[in-house]
Amino acid sequence: MRTLSMNGRSAVLRQFALAAFAHVLLATSTYGQSTGTLRLLVDPGDSYQFVLDGKYRMQEREVKLLEGPHTFTFWAPTRSMVDTVLRVLPERTTDVVIRLPHSPEYMAYTRELQQLKKEQWLGRVLPSAVTLGTGIWAVSGFGNYKDAHEQLEADEALYTSSATPRELEQLKSTELPRHQQEFKDARTMFYVSGGVFLASAAFTTWSIIKASRKPAPTFEDKEKVRFEGLVWVPGRQGGSLAMGLTIPIR
Repeated sequence: MRTLSMNGRSAVLRQFALAAFAHVLLATSTYGQSTGTLRLLVDPGDSYQFVLDGKYRMQEREVKLLEGPHTFTFWAPTRSMVDTVLRVLPERTTDVVIRLPHSPEYMAYTRELQQLKKEQWLGRVLPSAVTLGTGIWAVSGFGNYKDAHEQLEADEALYTSSATPRELEQLKSTELPRHQQEFKDARTMFYVSGGVFLASAAFTTWSIIKASRKPAPTFEDKEKVRFEGLVWVPGRQGGSLAMGLTIPIR
């Protein structure tokens, strides 16, 4: 019985020694790894974030990591996510240049916004230019109408003051009918130009009001929702995923 007890103790001691050796070997391999630094040069450089190794959400320009490959997911507002694997070289600082492309949703939003601005320009500038032109035409028509009216008044004064039969005959047969016709033409042109000006002014007012009331497009950053869903945010009731927002950008 004493011999069996000694053998049992020896087996326990051998197992303990093997376990201790394995622990020391694992610790030696872990602590023996070198580290390196990644210097991140990201466009845009003021608002990007990244998720490191699918666990850590960060916003750093330099990260010091163990040597070897590491997964990165980069994102910035209005940009698409970029997944990549970066290798850390031991005892070295490596510059990494990454450009985040604009997201399809943002590109569609910018096209809609440009279209809105174009429509607003067409709805404001062009009618205003037409109204300005018709206004100049109406002012010119009024000037011609006024000159023709003053000419008739001068003819009437000359007819009243003239004492020469020949001069009166010429005035009645030639000058006065011609000036009366010019007055009628100028009056008609003034009425037409004035009416066109009032109509164009009313249309311009309506067009400007319509253009200003057209709703602006909204931008829904779906890439933001995807990015925030990569990392679980701990909370009092176990955790939650961040929500995205639909915001207007002007």
